[in-house]
Amino acid sequence: MIGERFKYANVDRDTPARDLKDALLLLEQAGILNKICSASGHGLPFAASAREKKFKVNCLDIGLVQRSLALDVKIAMSEDLMLINSGGLAEQLVGQELRAYSDPFLGR
Repeated sequence: MIGERFKYANVDRDTPARDLKDALLLLEQAGILNKICSASGHGLPFAASAREKKFKVNCLDIGLVQRSLALDVKIAMSEDLMLINSGGLAEQLVGQELRAYSDPFLGR
């Protein structure tokens, strides 16, 4: 689900969504991932139009994403990053860089 809207049903249909939501919250609190909520972008602040139920997940490190996808480094380096996984890895990289330059305690 790299670069796609996160849906609990796509993770595991047999596990209740509330259990997955708790697990996702723990990973977010540990700093392993960030939830990026959808916003309409009609005015400032963006948080005023944020929809908590529509979100994407951005991981701490693009290396962890590549490993979880079992993506060979040689393929990632030889192919266009935008074409692999429909640009999902590029989106992860941008999210990682934005996170690296932001205040780590902001929003916690």
